[in-house]
Amino acid sequence: MLVSKFLLVIMALMAMSVSVLAQEDDAAPMSREDMQTRIEDVRKMKLIDLLQLKDEQVEKFFVLYNSTHSVVLQRLRDMNDAAEKLKRMSRDNDTKLQLQIDAMQKATKDLHAAVEQRNARMKDVLSLHQYGTYLAFEAKFQDELAKVLIKRAKEKGPRGGRRNRD
Repeated sequence: MLVSKFLLVIMALMAMSVSVLAQEDDAAPMSREDMQTRIEDVRKMKLIDLLQLKDEQVEKFFVLYNSTHSVVLQRLRDMNDAAEKLKRMSRDNDTKLQLQIDAMQKATKDLHAAVEQRNARMKDVLSLHQYGTYLAFEAKFQDELAKVLIKRAKEKGPRGGRRNRD
């Protein structure tokens, strides 16, 4: 019963994603947060499809995945913030620069630790085959996403498929 409710929620998320895709070309661009949410929805849909989770696995998997992946996303934001500060500080004095380099290195280590923890916890609910598929998916997801976005941009042309305004 609980699994079917969970699948219903996933289907609703998919429907919302499709409705966003169906928006008119002239619609305002998505915010960064909306785009990130959409990417995470696509990630979850792909995981459901690739892993072929059994009913008893679905809830356990997504409870662990959602909690550990949110930590990964926060660590990624922290690392990006540290990188941005480092970029802006590149002309500051050496002491401040070294402190920001140290902060960047710590943020990178924290991100890697969060990814390792997420991956280790997934091993508890997946079969060996599913776990291997999961690790390969996570390792390649950003590359595959970038390829899809580049292909889509090329298909739409230099203005992203938008009409000229006269």
